[in-house]
Amino acid sequence: MSDEIALFRTVVAEEAIAAATSVLRSGWPGPGGIVERFEAAFGETVGAPHAVACSSGTAALHLGLRLLDLEPGDEVIVSPITFVGANEVVLELGCTPVFADVDPATGLVDPAAVAAAIGPRSTAIVVTHLGGRPADLAELYRIGERHDLAIVEDAAHACGSSVAGAPIGSHPGTQAFSFQATKNLTTVDGGMVCVRTEAEAARARRLRWMGIDRSTWDRNAGGTYSWSYEVVERGHKYAMNDLAAALGLAHLPLLAEGNRRRRAICAGYAERLHGCPGAAVVPIADGSVSATYLATLLADERDELIDALAAEGIATGVHYRRNDDHPLFGGRRDLPGAERYWTRTVSLPCHLALSDAEVGRVADAVERWALSRAPARS
Repeated sequence: MSDEIALFRTVVAEEAIAAATSVLRSGWPGPGGIVERFEAAFGETVGAPHAVACSSGTAALHLGLRLLDLEPGDEVIVSPITFVGANEVVLELGCTPVFADVDPATGLVDPAAVAAAIGPRSTAIVVTHLGGRPADLAELYRIGERHDLAIVEDAAHACGSSVAGAPIGSHPGTQAFSFQATKNLTTVDGGMVCVRTEAEAARARRLRWMGIDRSTWDRNAGGTYSWSYEVVERGHKYAMNDLAAALGLAHLPLLAEGNRRRRAICAGYAERLHGCPGAAVVPIADGSVSATYLATLLADERDELIDALAAEGIATGVHYRRNDDHPLFGGRRDLPGAERYWTRTVSLPCHLALSDAEVGRVADAVERWALSRAPARS
């Protein structure tokens, strides 16, 4: 139908289109000076001393973990409710993902479950800010410090989130952001790893460029190209290019206003569906601000709701199937919180092209479905 409501829709600002056009006409769209400007501006925005741009959010998380010099067989405590790429990079490093259960009401990792999952081979905790809703960083950092475990925040959904006034990106560990096409800050694809020290940043920049000690941009400084470089360790082809960075740099000043709109959309759903039988919008913890990448609803009969909304031309999503349910991760664990969450979670449309009328239409459809089922549950 022509009036379908999309779950995601990418909105590219005119400023970003103009910036991209300028880069394409510059003669140098590859990794270079625009990337450096984007890194500096993004780091300032999120309170990170150093930010290193990458080709994707998954690449950023992989680099963040590589900086820890993990050894094969080390255990990394992770969430089962996340995009599978976040846990595949643990396997890629030869390490074992140890799934800690989540709060069934929020999908965020339960600090008590993290503490219970710590063993003699534990080396790090990957903390997922699901949908932009910050995890309990105060307690998780305390656990990490107590057991000498590194903290790497999977902030793919959390560009613009904060806890107690501190932006995600400003905390003591490492943060990995995503700028994929549907994200709050888009470069079409890309990511950023935020670190605390210049030494970490320098190594991350080397690792993102196949371990080469001097980038092509640096070797072309002054207009005289130098072919000479050394490869000092095994790296990856993870560099961001100037075309993507130009999009990010142009979109960055628009991020806060865009996130306010996303929060207003989610608040509209919450207000309309308050007290709705069998369906509730996932709350945000006191003191936290969510970037609201996802507008998440929990529904007792989730699959029926998805079908009912699809019949009315409304797209939805599920974020995410519990990762230990995928054969790659070796079989299901005992994770009742994850099971309760993932079988009820549904993502409602939430993007900057969504009108207030469309938000109302989605809420109306959810309410009709819930009320139609109420007698059967009573």
